[in-house]
Amino acid sequence: MAKVCLLLPALLVLSSMGHVEPSENQRLFRHAADRMKSLHLMAVNMISDFENSLDFDDRVEIGSNFLLSNCFSDSIQAPTNREEIQKSTLLKVLRISYQLLVSWEYPSQAFSGTLTNSLKPNAITDRLTDLKMGLRIIIMEHLTGQSTVEEYLSAPAVFDESYLNDGAPGKIYSLMACFRRDIHRVETFLRVAHCRVSPKECLP
Repeated sequence: MAKVCLLLPALLVLSSMGHVEPSENQRLFRHAADRMKSLHLMAVNMISDFENSLDFDDRVEIGSNFLLSNCFSDSIQAPTNREEIQKSTLLKVLRISYQLLVSWEYPSQAFSGTLTNSLKPNAITDRLTDLKMGLRIIIMEHLTGQSTVEEYLSAPAVFDESYLNDGAPGKIYSLMACFRRDIHRVETFLRVAHCRVSPKECLP
């Protein structure tokens, strides 16, 4: 977290002056991709720990009622396969990634009571906020001569706040699974974007 907090303010200053150097831009891409990989791992571990904490009856109920296709973030139109990702422009991939991160910033508060003792209660929300700020800077650099960043980045998906007030295992598990899916998608999108910006840094 400390590295992110130190890096972003400096880049914000450079961006406001209108000249983020290409090397800085590439570093931010690389950093965002690395942080997304870490966040994805956090999501995987979180849902695994939650599953292990459930009793048998709760596991059976979740298994019979859970539908991953019913996620609130499905309203955000995103590529669904490798071919669609490759056909998407760099800006489109970045915009969708940003929208997905923003859409989870508030709902992620529901995970605070399920994280392990090694993580702060707001660890995931803080990580999402840092990544959102980093992506915003990158998008600003690629919007030169086009619409403003506020015009380009539309509002996130609408979240049902009842999930934050309902501690039912089924609802929490559903939310976690959708989060894990979306974070995996953003990780993939940013990896593709990173490779387009810095082809030499990508493995063949």
